[in-house]
Amino acid sequence: GRWLEQSLSFFPLDTGRQQWSAWAVIPLSARAGLTTAELDATFIDGAAVHLESPIAIKAKRFPEERLTVAPKFVDPPQGIQQRLAREQEFLATIYTRRSTPVSRPQAFVRPVPGESNSVFGKRRFFNGKPRDPHPGIDLRAASGTPVRCSADGTVVVARDLYYSGNTVIVDHGGGLFTLYAHLSRIDVSENAAIAAAAPSATTAARAA
Repeated sequence: GRWLEQSLSFFPLDTGRQQWSAWAVIPLSARAGLTTAELDATFIDGAAVHLESPIAIKAKRFPEERLTVAPKFVDPPQGIQQRLAREQEFLATIYTRRSTPVSRPQAFVRPVPGESNSVFGKRRFFNGKPRDPHPGIDLRAASGTPVRCSADGTVVVARDLYYSGNTVIVDHGGGLFTLYAHLSRIDVSENAAIAAAAPSATTAARAA
């Protein structure tokens, strides 16, 4: 399958029937308008089929936020550039993985009980300079609050990253990941299996 120049990775559903599922997201950079999702499949009897399905993307205006941060986070010093390049290459490798889901589809749970204080897609300006839209949500929590894993999966990242600090990324299969950032401590190891609502780390004062 293919949609918005993204390959759709299908995986079998554990339903006792011959059912497959895939998912995709609308990039924040996408333009409003009519798009087409394409699907090529082969049935059990060998018959091939090509399907096209129209999908309309509606326009949305996102809120804006202007923040003042340390200059090193807006214009990283020259000595940090190599680190950033290594981290970007590492994360790109992680996000291209398409593992088999570890369980049947399940409702995600909140990692911390606090309310959200930042919405997905908010347009951000750091020290007056525009940056990429906010790719997640920030959840308010006191320092030391345990952060729970939102769904079953495998820990693929458990390390300090320049922009997100102590960071845990969990692979839920089928190209779906959750990321837990700005943690004061990490209590899990990379490649470890983790269950929904199990402690995954401890939040820092700036929990996300």
